[in-house]
Amino acid sequence: MASQDGFDIRLMCQPSNSPYLNVLDLDFFNAIQSLQYKDAPKSINELICVVERSFEEFSTIKSNHIFLTLQSCMIEIMKVTSSNNHRIPHLKKVMLESENQLPIQLKCDSALVQDIFRCLN
Repeated sequence: MASQDGFDIRLMCQPSNSPYLNVLDLDFFNAIQSLQYKDAPKSINELICVVERSFEEFSTIKSNHIFLTLQSCMIEIMKVTSSNNHRIPHLKKVMLESENQLPIQLKCDSALVQDIFRCLN
């Protein structure tokens, strides 16, 4: 546990190999892979170059979308008390973005967080 400057940071276990809580599984690998397939590398060195270039070309906007999805998944998992009975919510990120309304983070109800702490203890 770390507390400084008003922060209260605690490490807690998450479900093992949960694709909903792994930002790489949510969409990052798929996006990088689709960029990589466009070049069709023929050797390991070419593959490394393509993956590096794909990473560098990866859109920061797409990164924001992925992290918003991760946050929404975390909130939904807390709502169902850590069970697997949740859905990935559709946030209409493209529409919000076109209206300059796309958030960089989602708010989580403090009562929900407190309920989860009680459940974990």
